[in-house]
Amino acid sequence: MKKGKIIFFDDDPAFRSQFESLMKDSGFEIITFEKIDALREALKNTNLMKETRALVFDLAKDQQEGNQTRDFEIIKDIEEKF
Repeated sequence: MKKGKIIFFDDDPAFRSQFESLMKDSGFEIITFEKIDALREALKNTNLMKETRALVFDLAKDQQEGNQTRDFEIIKDIEEKF
């Protein structure tokens, strides 16, 4: 039986793959996202969010945002949902 879900967002495929490998025996279902829009849709899914135990994400949706701001868009989405 799964312990719940962990949502992982990063646009770097190597990071996503490494995280999945590290967590494969954790007992959690790992759901990965590479696109911010797909993550935003998932955050709207109340059934998914009820089963989610952790959100692990890259703050910046892309390198440009990471270099320009500390007011990351994804934080606004999470504040809205939680």
